[in-house]
Amino acid sequence: MSIGQVRTPGTYTEINTNTQRTGLAGQNHKIVIVTNDVPPSPITTPVAIYDKTTANSKFGLNSEAGRMMDAMVQISQGVNVEGLGK
Repeated sequence: MSIGQVRTPGTYTEINTNTQRTGLAGQNHKIVIVTNDVPPSPITTPVAIYDKTTANSKFGLNSEAGRMMDAMVQISQGVNVEGLGK
């Protein structure tokens, strides 16, 4: 059984960037916000929120969910957010 090429420590460096993309699990984060908002139509399960406008349309004008979503977009744009009101 052959081991392959003999390598001297400190002489060779190999970096395989493909293993990072295929070998690691995805970082799919999801945030559920619960607010004191009373939505115009009853919401019994968390609904997806993409931006402040979507939150205000689902939870009412100038809603807590809209303000929270505005802050979350500034911090991290790649997070899935769902909201639930009273």
